Amino acid sequence: MSFHLHLRAVAEDEIRDDHASLVEFMGSAWDNHETEYAAGIAESIAKDFGPLNDLYLAGPTLVGGTSSWDLPIYGGRIVPAHMDQQPPFVILDPDQVATVADLLAGASFEALWQVEGAKLTAPYAQWEDPEGAAKENYLAHHTGLRDFYCRAAAAHRAVVKAFWY
Repeated sequence: MSFHLHLRAVAEDEIRDDHASLVEFMGSAWDNHETEYAAGIAESIAKDFGPLNDLYLAGPTLVGGTSSWDLPIYGGRIVPAHMDQQPPFVILDPDQVATVADLLAGASFEALWQVEGAKLTAPYAQWEDPEGAAKENYLAHHTGLRDFYCRAAAAHRAVVKAFWY
């Protein structure tokens, strides 16, 4: 079974604020993910988005307690599903996207890693270089997410998040 966090930058006025419309919009975006990723308007993280969120939640301890560190992964306005079996969608407005872009652009991955790296390395224990493999993986996720949010903020876009299971 695979699960993904799928992020899509979009003009705020193009978002319909109901679950059924978001299923259609994000489903189509997922079907075209490779093209949209290449265009810089989409990003996705397979399975590691929960631990990446843990990495970001170390941010307030490093930069004076700002509460916006929950925004990159799970934060935003929730659009609930009509049925309990479906995950909700989450929407960040353009101001929240700009906040995330600023946080991630100003974040020291090394400092975050110093706080959370040991926990994120544990699942890699059987690898030849557990810390190196884990760090490389999460740095790639962080860099991709940072660049995505910075592009979306520069274009004054909102971001819709889907959790595909």
